[in-house]
Amino acid sequence: MVHARLPLGGPAPVPVVPLVSPQDGISRAKRLRRPCAANRSEHRVLHLTDNQLRSVPAEIGQLASLRELYLYGNQLTSVPVEIGQLTSLKKLNLGGNQLTTVPAEIGQFTSLLWLSLDNNKLTSVPAEIEQLKSLMRLWLAGNQLTSVPAEIGQLTSLRELLLKGNQLTSVPAEIGQLTMLRELRLEGNQLRSLPAEIGQLTSLKKLTIS
Repeated sequence: MVHARLPLGGPAPVPVVPLVSPQDGISRAKRLRRPCAANRSEHRVLHLTDNQLRSVPAEIGQLASLRELYLYGNQLTSVPVEIGQLTSLKKLNLGGNQLTTVPAEIGQFTSLLWLSLDNNKLTSVPAEIEQLKSLMRLWLAGNQLTSVPAEIGQLTSLRELLLKGNQLTSVPAEIGQLTMLRELRLEGNQLRSLPAEIGQLTSLKKLTIS
């Protein structure tokens, strides 16, 4: 059974009500229970990686204190718009699923430091991503992206941008505004050229194109 856990910081772990349905016994979870009202404010870190989850209940938005949410390696085709209510999130991993879209509410994660959407089926990224001013790591590798929104240039705290393994033929000139960027991975695309503005990435340590 998969359990939510809290980061260390006290003399003993705080007990948390499991969000995984007990119907599968020790097998991997296929659905989540709605969070218990008495414990909604206690969750800080929720690990549900490598299960068989096909959906996430809208009530996950009630976990207002959640700082880290890991849903990598499931069978999710979408996430509820209520996920945008988790405005305290620092880390969000939705990689390794079957997502085709990301809700615009993702723009409400103004405290987010790391966003992983790699290895899904995304064809686009919402423009609202520009609101993630604190974001330092953005993983979009292994999708079906044909373009990157110009708004990505607003992510001026970004250090790591992974775009490898998509269907990009170009990247926006606004990428040159990411002056804190240290790693940019673009291999495995269909790039015909790169904007001259890449020369403005004075902090860049690693650039891979092929």
